Amino acid sequence: MILLLGFGVSSAPAQTEPVRQANTEVELIPQFLSLSRGQEFWVGVRFTPDPDWHTYWRNPGDSGLPPSVDWQFPPGFTVEEVVWPRPHRILAGPLVTFGYDGETFLLFRIRSPTDVFPTDEIPLTARVKWLTCQEICIPGTASFSWTFAVSDASPAPNPRFLKYHKKHREQYPFHEDVNAIRAYDRGPVWEIVYRPSQFVPGMDQVQFYPYDADIVDYQAMHEFTVKDGVYSVRIKKAETADEGSIQRLEGLLVFDKEGYPPLRPVRIDVALEKSEMEFGSRPITGLSSLWGAMVFAFIGGLILNLMPCVLPVLSIKVLSLIEKSKHGDDKIFGSGVMFTFGVVVSFWVLAGVMLGLRFAGQQIGWGFQFQSPYFIVFMAVLFFCLALNLFGLFEIGTGLTRVKASDNSFMNGVLATIVATPCTAPFMGSAIGYVLTKPPVYTVIVFTALGFGMAAPYLLLTKYPRFLRAVPKPGPWMAHLKQFLGFVLMAVVVWLCWVLSLQNGALSVILLLGGLLILGLGCWVYAVSRKGPVMLVVAALIGLAGLYTACLAAATPEAAAEEGIVWEPYDEEKLLAYLKTDRPVFLDFTAAWCLSCQVNDRTVFQDKRVAARFRELDVIAVKADWTNHDPKITRAVNGYGKNSIPFYVLYPRDKVKEYIMLPELITPGIVLNALEKYAVDP
Repeated sequence: MILLLGFGVSSAPAQTEPVRQANTEVELIPQFLSLSRGQEFWVGVRFTPDPDWHTYWRNPGDSGLPPSVDWQFPPGFTVEEVVWPRPHRILAGPLVTFGYDGETFLLFRIRSPTDVFPTDEIPLTARVKWLTCQEICIPGTASFSWTFAVSDASPAPNPRFLKYHKKHREQYPFHEDVNAIRAYDRGPVWEIVYRPSQFVPGMDQVQFYPYDADIVDYQAMHEFTVKDGVYSVRIKKAETADEGSIQRLEGLLVFDKEGYPPLRPVRIDVALEKSEMEFGSRPITGLSSLWGAMVFAFIGGLILNLMPCVLPVLSIKVLSLIEKSKHGDDKIFGSGVMFTFGVVVSFWVLAGVMLGLRFAGQQIGWGFQFQSPYFIVFMAVLFFCLALNLFGLFEIGTGLTRVKASDNSFMNGVLATIVATPCTAPFMGSAIGYVLTKPPVYTVIVFTALGFGMAAPYLLLTKYPRFLRAVPKPGPWMAHLKQFLGFVLMAVVVWLCWVLSLQNGALSVILLLGGLLILGLGCWVYAVSRKGPVMLVVAALIGLAGLYTACLAAATPEAAAEEGIVWEPYDEEKLLAYLKTDRPVFLDFTAAWCLSCQVNDRTVFQDKRVAARFRELDVIAVKADWTNHDPKITRAVNGYGKNSIPFYVLYPRDKVKEYIMLPELITPGIVLNALEKYAVDP
């Protein structure tokens, strides 16, 4: 080499061979084969440990040592940045470490000075140190040297560097907009609030890797919630954290999604704030306090009484109040109190079941029980028997009424709550969405307000019975009205059969109708022979046979989802692909058991003007059918800050702009205006 320099012959770059030591292969790979003056370039260091061995990240966690490189350059060269790929958690007994159990490519950004000349040759020397561990740990050291020729021409890229950089580039962090991330000091936890530039629904795993040691409890899992397209990550502090000296949070925020390729980590470097600031320009719920959520829940409960799914029980309860009005005001008010108690207790039970299933890892939301074919069959049998009762075929609850008259009112409240669950009223969705990311006590409080809102009209009628005087006095007309309401209940049974057909197919409907027919025969036998013990046994056996046949309807295989002509079925991966196009994307979160959804579908999406505008604007229409339980759709519902349906999301043609959400109750005009504003070419 010295001889060649003496004769003024430029030497070719000397690429060093990989070094194998400490159960690891290490290689130094520059980005270019030559340099120009003042150029910025990268040098990669590749670590490939043997199977079952691992190296460490810059913060190794509870144990270990990160790799280090001692550089030797001519004067004027500087190392300006080190880029570490995303690590992962490595568990070793009670210890949690951060590192790599496979190949990794560590990057160093270096800048050359401007006072180098084409006749110069630049030597580069690097001494690499690392630690490789399995059950034991072995330190390794390797030295590398490289000589760069200086040229005025564009430097030639190093194919080997391009190979490994391409292979690992998705592992390197990216910097989000500074306004997209906030960090808060919440006493025992740090909280990172992050609104991504492109929201990815369905994220179910998150990990924060801090650059600084001893500020995070590595053993504790993070609390991760999604609301209004904003990720919130709560990280337990380390007991040894010196909170007074910690002014910033720095590290990597890594999101993952089961069955999906790893996403690039997000570089976090933000100042800590002591008090929460308003984040985002367009919150979904518009609620910032528990009081607001309670008011919304109460109003939603009031409106819930007007929903068609509550109409049958509403009518029965009104008839009951009319009948009891002749017994005195005190008796009526007691009935109203028990009805209210039944509604509120039912909402408590519903809240408890939802919280319990959530804590067990289930993805559920409002109306989740209607996703079960068994519950659909149960409701169909219940409404069928109630209809036969209203037709006068038999009387139910007389024995119970003799024990305590108010028990009927309590059970009416329970029944009203059960049949109300497939409906979502305005204001109600926002209130439930508010408690989605709050402690369990918030859920109980808001559900209590929802129950009181639903029961309030009945309680007021019983407190002020003079309003009932406008209704005709009890008489034969009540029997006719009861029979009419029996047909209303039969219509509900027809609707439930339709829901079951979408869940389990036509065979399930045939089995359910057959079971109801047999059950009706048993009720008729009971009605005409209630004094004969033998016939009572026959009636019971026939009724059990009908119930068994109806249960078979719920056990039939699920029907395949039908794809419409316009709507694409919801799929997370396809949705991500659609969002990368320049076409508008419209999401419809719906279910067959959601009457509000079906009303919107028939009055809005089957409107010729709306359908034509969808075609003209080349809108990608995606239908997230929640009729059957689907954890992916539930995660998406929660990801948009909701816990109930219907709701609608429109991604504009220009994806740089934020998506918008339409109200629960929509009209053709609302949808057309949204399309004109956000889906037309900018």
